[in-house]
Amino acid sequence: MKGWAPLESLIGRSAISYSISVAAGYPHRKYRNLSYVPLSENGGINIIVTPRVLHVVPGTTWADLGRISTVSSSWSGLSAITPKYNSNLVAWCLPTGLVVTGGVRQQSIPTSGVPAALHGTTLSISARIGSFPQCSTVLLDPKFVNSIYAGFDSAQGGSIPPVYTAPLYTTNDGASWHTVPIPKGMTIEAFGGFTVIGDHVLALFNDDVDENRQFPSGTRNGYSVAEVTSNGGATWSATTQGCPDAGPCMSFGANGVNYCNMSGSYQSLLLGPSGATQSSGIRWTNSSWVTSVNSCFSQQLVATSRHDLLLLDPSSQYSLLRSTTSGRTWSYVALPVVPNMNYAPDSAPLGNSFALASNGSLFAVMQVPATPREDLYRLYPSATSWCRVPGAIPALTRNATISPLRVDGNFLLWSQINYSNNGKETLSMRDVAIAKLIC
Repeated sequence: MKGWAPLESLIGRSAISYSISVAAGYPHRKYRNLSYVPLSENGGINIIVTPRVLHVVPGTTWADLGRISTVSSSWSGLSAITPKYNSNLVAWCLPTGLVVTGGVRQQSIPTSGVPAALHGTTLSISARIGSFPQCSTVLLDPKFVNSIYAGFDSAQGGSIPPVYTAPLYTTNDGASWHTVPIPKGMTIEAFGGFTVIGDHVLALFNDDVDENRQFPSGTRNGYSVAEVTSNGGATWSATTQGCPDAGPCMSFGANGVNYCNMSGSYQSLLLGPSGATQSSGIRWTNSSWVTSVNSCFSQQLVATSRHDLLLLDPSSQYSLLRSTTSGRTWSYVALPVVPNMNYAPDSAPLGNSFALASNGSLFAVMQVPATPREDLYRLYPSATSWCRVPGAIPALTRNATISPLRVDGNFLLWSQINYSNNGKETLSMRDVAIAKLIC
């Protein structure tokens, strides 16, 4: 008999993992080559294999990968920072409203009209009249410069939890706001984020909005339901999610109900048919290895070729997974331990973040235990250890927040807010050239 089995399950829904134990046998006792004993406490089976020579084979490491070329990348969760593809523009969700940088001048997009736009729906935003609601996710239209799509934290009847994301858009730089049309059979609470496929903007909806369901499928009969616009929001039509523009046909589905301050927010990782390239009409399944992620930690899915994928997850002890089969099977790639890294999914700080840059370097933000300080680290291609980038992140107060890292071409992006004891806040938007983040 020969074969292999993992010592522990990587990412899955079962709380029961595989394990192996090795013990010395008695010299004069006869053993059968293979036997098994049922385990009454959980219905499992204890398989006994004797005698066997155990060979421990070292796995792939970051250094083994060499320099990584990125074909495309996407992130789970709802992003408050979104660079516009093939442009210098970046949209930022801020407490003072919505800001677009990278143009001739910084542009402020008013959001004061958002509460009124939600009148007549089941959701409302607890913002004062005349104030500027802060968006939780934002997207710039790939063609129409005056069209912006944003989601805002909201509640039913002003009561939270749960926290829902209300989908809105503007076609005139925030002068007026409108709610995104809702697909037939869905509700506004089912909204799960915006995405771009080519020149089309999709508003994704999740068929599983039952707050008691922890792991939503993200699909209806295998199809990911969406509304699409190709003219900057002037008109919308029902559609289904398709494959990304580049790389294998694998994508994050709609984001689930927001419980990031409690039990998490789970999002499906959807797998399309082998070789599929359609921009809509894809019937999705799940990889048998990676079915969903806790999107509160903003995982990054990176395509490195037509068949190869990387999945970065700052909440998992298996921080980097690799697939050479277009997402059907995965293997673990060992990263050097990041200083101050907390791998416990239930206690890892939400500020922990990864970002793989187009030059092949991997960046990480990690909170220093028992302090409000967060440090930025860089892992160069083929390196065997991380180095700390000095002075990259200014000192944080104890009530500070920092957004997940994002990459915009040759720049690394994040924002941070410091809250003082008197309730005042200091905001900084960080748009730093990767070439300057050296150590």
